[in-house]
Amino acid sequence: MAKKRKKHHGGRASEELLQKWKEELIRKRGKPKTPKERRGIIIVESSPQRQDARSILHIKTIGDVEAAVKCFTWPTLKYNREDDFYIQDIIGGDKRLMEHYHQKMKNYFGIEHVLRKEEKARKARTRKTNSTLPSNIQKIIIKNSIAKKKENTPLNEQVKTKPQEPAFNVLKPKAWILDWSCVKFKKDYIVVFPPNDKKVIFKPKAVSAPGSLESFNYLNDYFNDRLAPVHCSVEGMELDVYDTIRLYDAILKFAAVARQRNIGISAQSVKTKISPATISFNNALSKAKQMSIEDFKKYKSQHIDFLVSIQSPNYKVIPCVERLAHTNSDTTEYAFMFTIECPRNVILVVYENINPDRSTLLFLLQKESYKTAIREIYDFLQSAETNKRSNLREKNIELKQSGVRHYRSINHDDFWSWKRNIIIYKH
Repeated sequence: MAKKRKKHHGGRASEELLQKWKEELIRKRGKPKTPKERRGIIIVESSPQRQDARSILHIKTIGDVEAAVKCFTWPTLKYNREDDFYIQDIIGGDKRLMEHYHQKMKNYFGIEHVLRKEEKARKARTRKTNSTLPSNIQKIIIKNSIAKKKENTPLNEQVKTKPQEPAFNVLKPKAWILDWSCVKFKKDYIVVFPPNDKKVIFKPKAVSAPGSLESFNYLNDYFNDRLAPVHCSVEGMELDVYDTIRLYDAILKFAAVARQRNIGISAQSVKTKISPATISFNNALSKAKQMSIEDFKKYKSQHIDFLVSIQSPNYKVIPCVERLAHTNSDTTEYAFMFTIECPRNVILVVYENINPDRSTLLFLLQKESYKTAIREIYDFLQSAETNKRSNLREKNIELKQSGVRHYRSINHDDFWSWKRNIIIYKH
C-alpha cells in the first residue's frame, strides 16, 4: 500500500515569501537589465546646461568673446539684455573685441543689437529732452511709463489677428527698432504691425500712448524722422516695446513749426506731393550756375532767405534731391546746400530741405577738403541708405575720411534760436 504524502504546513511566512518571488520574477522578465546595468554601471540621464554669463570674469581674446556669445546661443538661442550689457562691461574699451562681439550678436539676434554706450547716450538725451517739456506733459509721460508696467491693462493685450508666418525661425529672439510706418494711431493708443519685409514677425500689439489721435496716421514719416529710436524685442511671435514712446516730443516740434507758418495741425494740412527725381552731382553743379536769388523767393521761407543772404560769393548754392528711405517707405524732397566761409580756413556746409519739418544739417570741414566733402555729403543724402537722418542725429555715421570734422542737426522750432546756431560759426 502506497505511502500517503505528508501535507506540508509551512505557515503564512512561506506563502508571503513565495508571492515575493513571483513578483520579483515578473518584474525581471518585464524589464531586462542592459549589459551596463548587469555590470553594475549606473546611468544618469542629463540635459546640456547653459553657461551663466555672470561666471565670465575676463575677456582678453577673440576666443573669450566666442565663449561669451555661447552663453546666449547654446544649447538654444536665448537673449538676456542684462547679461548682454554685463558682457559688454567686461570687454570694456577694447574696440577690436567689442566690434567682434557686436557683429556676432547681430548675426544671432538681428541687426539692431544695442551697445550699452549707445543706450546710455540715448537715455541721457531723453532725460535732457524731458526736462524741457511742460510740467503737464511730463506728468502724462510719467503716467504712460507707469501704465506700461501693468501687465493686466486691456491696452497691453494683443490684437487677436494672426499674420502670415514662415514655418521656421519665428521663435528666434530678435531686436527691432520701431518703424512708424508699421503703426496705426488710435485714440490714446497705437497698434504696432509687423513690417512687410518680414525681417521680424509678430502678432499686432496695442500699446498705450496717451495723446494719440487717429489724425496722426498722416504723420508716420514725420515721426520716423523726428522721434528718437524706440527699441523693441520680438520673441515667440510676441512684441515687447521696452522704450517709452514719446509722441509729445515730435508733436511739440510740429506745433511750433505750424505756428510759425500760421497753419493748424490737422489731417487736411498734410498734402500729397509729387516726389522729384534724383539728379547727378554734375547736373546739380550745372543747375547751380543758372540759379538766381529770385529762384529761392518762391519757397517763401525765412530760413532759406537767410541762408541765401550769408552764402559765400565764392561758391554756388547747389540744388539737391534728398532721398528719405525708411524700412517701408522711400520718398524724395528738394533741398539746397549752402556754403559759408568761416574763420581759420573753415567752411560750414548747410543742408536745408524745403520742407520745414526736416531739421537743418550742418557739416564743418577744412577748406582744402571742400571738393571731396561736398560730393560725399551730396551722394550720401541722395543715396538709398535707410534712416540717414536718424543715424546722423545718433552720430552713427563716419564722415572724417571725407574731410568732415564735425556734423550736427538743428530743428526749426524757433527761427532766432536756429539763426543763432548758424551765425556762431562765422565768429
